[in-house]
Parts: sequence; C-alpha cells; structure tokens
Amino acid sequence: MKKAIVLIFTLFLTLCLASCGSNKDNDPVALEAPVISLSGNIVSWEVVTNATGYIVNVDGNDKPQQTETSYTLTGESVGNHNVNVVAVGNNTDYLNSVASNTVTYTVSPAKLTKPTIQLSGNVVSWTAVPNASAYIVTVNGSAQPEQATVSYTITNKTAGDYVVTVVAKGNGTNYTNSDSSNSVTYTVEAQELTATTLYVVGDSTLCGFSDKYYLPRYGYGTQLNQYLDSKVTVNNLALSGRSSRSFLTEPEYATLTANIKQGDYLLIGFGHNDQKAELARYSNPNLAYNDSTTTLPGITNPVSFQYTLYNYYIRVAEEVGATPILCTPIVRISNKDDYTGANGHKTSDATADGITYAGGDYAQAIRDLGQTTSTTVIDLTAITKADYETIGYEAACNYHAYTGTKDGVRSGLDGTHTNIYGAKMNAYHVATELAKTSNQLAGYVKEEILKPTIADMIPNPNYVEPSYEAFNSSMASAIWDVTAEGWYGTVFGDCGGASKISTDVYTVSSNSAGTVFTVGSSTNQGKTGGSTDGLGMIFKQVDVNKNISFSATVTLTKYTTGNNQTGFGVMLRDDIWVDKFDSAILSNYASAGYCVSGSGTSFNATYSRVNGTIAFGKKATKDFAQGDQVEVSITKVNSTVTVTIGDYTTTYYDFDLCAVDENFMYIGMYATRGTIATFTNVNFQITGDSVQA
Repeated sequence: MKKAIVLIFTLFLTLCLASCGSNKDNDPVALEAPVISLSGNIVSWEVVTNATGYIVNVDGNDKPQQTETSYTLTGESVGNHNVNVVAVGNNTDYLNSVASNTVTYTVSPAKLTKPTIQLSGNVVSWTAVPNASAYIVTVNGSAQPEQATVSYTITNKTAGDYVVTVVAKGNGTNYTNSDSSNSVTYTVEAQELTATTLYVVGDSTLCGFSDKYYLPRYGYGTQLNQYLDSKVTVNNLALSGRSSRSFLTEPEYATLTANIKQGDYLLIGFGHNDQKAELARYSNPNLAYNDSTTTLPGITNPVSFQYTLYNYYIRVAEEVGATPILCTPIVRISNKDDYTGANGHKTSDATADGITYAGGDYAQAIRDLGQTTSTTVIDLTAITKADYETIGYEAACNYHAYTGTKDGVRSGLDGTHTNIYGAKMNAYHVATELAKTSNQLAGYVKEEILKPTIADMIPNPNYVEPSYEAFNSSMASAIWDVTAEGWYGTVFGDCGGASKISTDVYTVSSNSAGTVFTVGSSTNQGKTGGSTDGLGMIFKQVDVNKNISFSATVTLTKYTTGNNQTGFGVMLRDDIWVDKFDSAILSNYASAGYCVSGSGTSFNATYSRVNGTIAFGKKATKDFAQGDQVEVSITKVNSTVTVTIGDYTTTYYDFDLCAVDENFMYIGMYATRGTIATFTNVNFQITGDSVQA
C-alpha cells in the first residue's frame, strides 16, 4: 500500500516538474534586458537567450531590427546621444525585453584643417578650407576683421617685417577653428618719398567745376590730394564731356605730353563719353589694343578704345619713365538699382545719322587692357556698383549733385556727376585700392585714411533758391504778335526798363505759317554784355531730355555798325522769362549768334554764358552790316551743344541746361540793341532722346 502511495506521489511530482519546465499552455514571458556598454562609437552586449533580434534606440528613435550584438554610431550631429537596446521576442513564447541600461555617446565639433598660406608680392593667399565659415588673418599678432575671401593684401607702408598667419573659422557647432597656418613674412623696405606729380586726365567725373548748384558738382580728381602724401602734386587736367579720343585735341593733352617726365604718374579715367554714339567722341570697346586700322566714316584715327588708351596715354607715360594707372568709370545712378546695362557701362549697338556704333563693356575693355599691358587698374565700376547696390538708391543719391531746391527740399538730381561727398568717396576708393597694388604710387597713400561720411555732403553756402516758375502756355505774352504754332514771344532781362517792354521799342512777331520770324529792338534798348543780358526773343519750350537740331537763315533788317553790346542769332538756354525786366537774369545759354563787345571793336561769332560768366567761343574776322544774310544752327546731342553762325562753329561739352529749370530747355531766335533780325528757312526737329553725360 505504501509503495502505491509513493508511486502515485512520484508520478504527480514528475508531472508538476514537467509542467514547470514548459510554457506551451501559458502566456509568453518577457526576455531578459540586455546589458550594453560603449567603447568609442560602438555599443555592444551579450546574446540574450531566445531573442530573435535587437532594436537599437538612439535619442528616442528606433533603428531597424538587427541580429548582431553591436551597433556603430555614425553621422550623429555634435552633442550628446542616448542609446539603449531592446531584445526582441517571438511574441509566442517570449515578449520583447524592457530597455537596457542607457549609454551616452558624445560627438564633439571637428577641428578644421589648417590653411597653408603663400605670399606673392604683398598678397597672401590660400586654398579654401572645407566647411570654414570665414578666415581670421593675423598680422604681427593683431587679428584683422574676419573675411570670407581666400586672399589678403598687406597694405602697410611703414618699413619693417609683417608676419602673417591665417586661421580657418568654424561655425561653432559642427566645427571648431583650425590651428594657425604656417607663417609668411612681408618686408616693407624703408623708402624715402621724393616729390612727384600725378597727372589726371579724364572726363567730368574727374574734373573740377564752378557750379552755383545747391550741391555743386565735383570730380574725384579734385579730391585725390586728400589721400596722398604732400610730396605728390596733383595736376588735374580732366575736362568735362571729353572721351579718350576727343581729349586728344584739347590744350590740356598738349600740356600733358609736354610736361610729364620720369618719376611722374598718370591716372587715366575715360569711358563715360566714349560710349556716346557720336563721331567726335565714340570709341569701340570690342577692338584690341593693337587695332590701328578700324575707323568710322568721316574720321581717320583708330576708333578702338583700347588702342587710344594704350597709344596716347599709357605709352606717353611709359616712354618718359612715368607710371600709368587706369581707372574704370564710376557707375551712373539707377533708380531701379540696375547696373547691368548702360548705367554700368555695358551698352547696346546704336545707330545715329546712318552710322552704327557697336556697343560693349567699357569697364571690361579697361580691365583687359590693364592685364594685357601690365598696367595697374583701379576698378571703380565694380566698386561703385557694389556700393550703390548695397546702400540702395536713396542713400546713393547722397553722393550726387543737385541743381537746386524747391521749398527747401533738394531737387534736380544729377545722376552722373557727384557732389563733394561722392567725389571724396571715389577718391578714397582710388587710394585704398591703389594701396593694395604693387604700383609705386601706393607708397604715397597716407596711412589709416578715413572713409568719408555724409557729413562731407556740404551744400553751397551761397545758394539761393530761385523764384522761377517753368513756362506754360497760360503764361504766354499778350503783347507780341507771335502766331506760329508752338512758338512764343518775350522781352526779358536788362531790356531798358519795364516800360520799354512794348511794341514801340521791340519787334517780336511771326507769320502764322511759322516761315518768317522777326525780332529785335530798333533803339539802343537791351544788350549782350559781360555782366548782363537784355533780349527780345521768340522761343519754343523743349523737354530737356531730348536731342534737337535747329537751323535758319538770318537777314539783318536793321543793324547799326559799331554799336557796342548789340547782337543777334539763335540761342539754346536753361530757362525763359516772359516780359520781365531784371538785370540779374544771367542764365546758362549757348549762342549761335553774333555780339559786339569792347566798345564796338571785338566781333564775337559764337559765345555762351555759364554760371553768370560770358565766354566768347569764336572771334569773327569781320563785322556784319544791315542787309547781310547768314546761316545759323544749333544741335544738341546728349549733353553736347554745337553752335554755328556762318563759318564759325563752337562745341560745348556737358553743357548745363538744368541749373534753374530742371525739366525744360528753350530754343529761340533773338536780337537786341539797335538790331532787328528776320529768320526764314526755320527748321526745328527733335532728333531723339538724350543720354546722360
């Protein structure tokens, strides 16, 4: 009996033990959690019994399931990264384990590769370092402002050694600064500056003016001496309105060639007027510097821009031992901040009078010439373009001349010419860029020159806002019998007094067809004098932005030989006044006319008045007499005015027709002081839109 009981108990115990060793008929159980460890960037753990795989979790993100018992961390960003691992069960007998312990993997910022620098002349350069955000150049232990470019120009002029190193700068997150580069040493030899002359040739953007503007015009050639050592004498020969070709005919060019000598310097600044579609001034920017054969109809000298600059300026300097410097032209201001076209001196083909003038890139032609002939180039086009684009149109206007004010607010922006602030800024650009070159004049640039500020924009202290109102048809005179359409009559200036503005003293009339015009004074009223004008005039108002031509035949109906301050002809002027006696009216004008000065002994065939000062262009070799007849004409092409009376012609460049009336100019027939003139064969035409100087 006892044996039976023991047998039954044994069987029961066996069944119980068998049941405890198997989970086939019960819920699955969780696997054991792995225990992980970190070595370098490798996470590892022991095999978990009955695990079918493992899931690695990095910063809360599960990676794809794997069977391996290690995981390599790659590509993680800078910072701390938390890692744990879960053993994966089969979900039948075994569930996933809980997460393992956590290990932390730290990624530190990488140090950038240090640059390898080299020295050529006074320029330190290096290859771009991958992932560098900037570079820090150190000169003799002093860190310079951070820069993005991979070169640095040493501009120091004081004699001594300058040790330079460069560090590549990291972004502070993924990359740290590199170690310092190798060092290079630039030596400035002690130099005894000797007296020298800097000759300046060019156009209105370099020359001086005597404006009565609110913000008068100044070319940058007038300000260069501010940034150069006192041993440099600046001889500014630049002339308004000239191109590299037309300047060759001026006395200033003869002055240059006769006086420049060994040890001198020549700064050459053309381009603004070379791009004009005019035979006298145009130069072709696409032709090589050795192209001596390409010309245009009616001219014999080569038309290549590079040829002219090289043969008539660069070689003139080099042949006597002087040093030439080329400057590209400053940009013209654009109210759209667009300097890709003509404002940046890139022009299109243009046709005028049946001649096609090839367009091109004038600044690039100068750059190419400099490289071909090893001549220093100061790229003012690129510098001013970048400046204007950065500060924007409104701020860039502060660099430019303004003719006047209206109700105290400046008006009459000159988009080409700078005021003294702009001139100083451009001279500063020339000096700072020159200092970066190996040109010997760089040694004369003053140390630590200051960049101009808007405080340098100084208005004319003598400017008085005029009480002028532009003419409109409602202001037409009721006195004069001028019936030709579009023409009006007036007597103004020093005309003998307000009471003399009458038909008893002056004749101002036309026929309705506009084929006959008569104007003048039968008495000694009015005058054309050195300091005063008084005229009878028949005029037409024209948009100042137009090109025009005018011609006529003049017959002297009455003329008193030997009378002083008498005159007649055709005039293009800045403003017009209707029947106003005022001896202070001394507006700008150019006259294809005839006046007598010097007590009736000096006969002047063409003349002009600018800023109140009269200037006689051509002296006539004979006097006129009553009954004589003569042809007169005026043309305006862009800012160039050409006046002709008979055989006498004078050309005025960059002629200012906006000093008082900003929007209009006035073409007119006139006579004064004992002279009555009849104009026939009158031909007036608007020939196109003008281009700024």
